[in-house]
Amino acid sequence: MRTFTVRPKHLGKKHFFDVLEDGRPYCEVSVQLTCTCNHAPFETAKTQYGVICHPVRLVMDRFANGALIEHVSPNKLVLEKRAQTRELVEMMNVRVNEVRFAENEGPLHVSAKYKIFEMCRLNGWEAVFEPRFKSGGRADVIITDLPLIIEIPVSETDESLKEKERKYPQGIPFAVFRPLKEEKGDCLGNNQIEEVEG
Repeated sequence: MRTFTVRPKHLGKKHFFDVLEDGRPYCEVSVQLTCTCNHAPFETAKTQYGVICHPVRLVMDRFANGALIEHVSPNKLVLEKRAQTRELVEMMNVRVNEVRFAENEGPLHVSAKYKIFEMCRLNGWEAVFEPRFKSGGRADVIITDLPLIIEIPVSETDESLKEKERKYPQGIPFAVFRPLKEEKGDCLGNNQIEEVEG
């Protein structure tokens, strides 16, 4: 039976929490609560994270009871696949669904990452950006649900991509996402995953 625990990381105007699975990092959660009420002190309730007013507590209770949003829990197979894929990445480098950048990335490369992030968000997939693999090498993105390693070449040669692929974990499909320039500016045009290696 897997056990999840929550550990406060930073508490301020915006609260950050680490969620641990069996004592190991699983994901990060951030929460920001604001309210326009001006209630008297006796209408507030003190918690270990500070002071929360009554209206905010009501809203949080409704969220917890599933009254305001639909909670979608991935099935067991998806969770297992995600966990297995994350095991391939160096522990300190696992930052789920957080778009990260390497040094000296151009606007075309950055825009492509956001495009992939949006694709993952719409499909409910989990992704790790700039993952460093235990086997060596660092990719642009790995989608843990599939799993699939994605590279975004802007000026790289096919030889350079093949050299990178040799360092990646074996058995994980490798795809190339080529950002296409529009005629005006550096915005992304009709991007697509152009080729997939076995």
